[in-house]
Amino acid sequence: MLHPFIGKTDLNPKTAIEKFFQNGKPGLGRFASCVATSTRNAVFGLNPPPMQKSKISPVKKQCSLKDIARQAGCAVSVVSMVVNKANNGVRVSDKKRREIERICRQLDYKANYHAQALRSGRSNVQAVLFDDGSFNAGIFVDILAGIKACARLLDNDLLIVGKGVAGDEVERGKQLLKNRQVDSLILLGTPYARRIPELSGTSQPVVIAGGPLEPAPFPRLYADAAPGIHEAVRQLAALGHTRILWVGCVTAGRLLVPDRREAFEAATSELNLRGEEIALTVDRPFSPSGQNEMIAGCKEQFSRYLGSHRPPTAVMAFNEPMGIGIYAALQERGLRIPDDVSVVGYDGHYANFAHPSMSVVSMETHEMGRRASDLAFRMTLDRKLIAEKAGYVERVPSRFLPGDSIAPARSTAVARRPRIKPGRIPGRARSSHKHAS
Repeated sequence: MLHPFIGKTDLNPKTAIEKFFQNGKPGLGRFASCVATSTRNAVFGLNPPPMQKSKISPVKKQCSLKDIARQAGCAVSVVSMVVNKANNGVRVSDKKRREIERICRQLDYKANYHAQALRSGRSNVQAVLFDDGSFNAGIFVDILAGIKACARLLDNDLLIVGKGVAGDEVERGKQLLKNRQVDSLILLGTPYARRIPELSGTSQPVVIAGGPLEPAPFPRLYADAAPGIHEAVRQLAALGHTRILWVGCVTAGRLLVPDRREAFEAATSELNLRGEEIALTVDRPFSPSGQNEMIAGCKEQFSRYLGSHRPPTAVMAFNEPMGIGIYAALQERGLRIPDDVSVVGYDGHYANFAHPSMSVVSMETHEMGRRASDLAFRMTLDRKLIAEKAGYVERVPSRFLPGDSIAPARSTAVARRPRIKPGRIPGRARSSHKHAS
């Protein structure tokens, strides 16, 4: 027989093909070799089974604005205006708007996020610089909650930029603004006070929430201590207190937030009260681990003060942890709160955990966060505000929240009170004394 690749042979086809692959065929081209291999596989039954057709379900066609417009019987531009909640000067009746929204739900329409962002120039994302490991998280968590609540009402998402393996959060925030991945940046003023100048020069909205009242190239929401402190002093005066002690906080030789002390001095002077002042030293006032140290240190220092001074009728503390330390020092010396000494704290985050519940001047940090988010959003919509609001300060007034730690003053009660052994926490025996309501 004459085989097309092996030549003339008397062997049967299987033997001839096997001999060909054993000895080789010089000069055989690549195509011929492939054909020869296919022939061998066919003769010896080595061909693989035919491939089964894959059962892939067809891709569902995405509903478009044209499809919605066709069913609603209106122009595509009208549908686009309703879907994107835009106002192009064209009035759409409420009936037509509801019909378009119904058709969108019926056809399961999903807007193209990237197309919307490209068209509007906005990502609808607000970023917040937040590091919960280096400062008192209680205050700033409240600010963050206010930002979140406002962003939700504005149909914005919230991106929290914190410390991580991706690098420094301030640099990452700058890069997010530069790349237009976020519309605005909100930073917490206290932990990032020294790094605010690094963000100068950005053309995107930046808002500062809280922190010291210092010059900055961006708008700032500032907690105004005066209204709440004035109201607290006024109510203490109405209860008959004439000797009110302000307990300030000093760290690294510097008095923290002097605005609070100044507000106290102004209030007592206005009401012709005898305002006294001391300052206790705290090493790490804004560190989470420093809160326990603040309480213990305040208890020890205020206890020494009570050992050499006649107790006042009322005490106002720089913040709640210091107020708790004052609680412990007073109770250790057998003085009852509020029967012997009334106590007012500042901040409003842990007041209900004290016993009795502490009266406080609330910083209204939730409201501060809400206003910061709203201002950042308005600056995003109207970019002229970025220049107009540079250096602007919006004061968020504090509020006095009465608790169970204030009562009418009894100047003679402290002198009559028998001393109780240290370590014993006396109960409140208010039933044996009548107070003015």
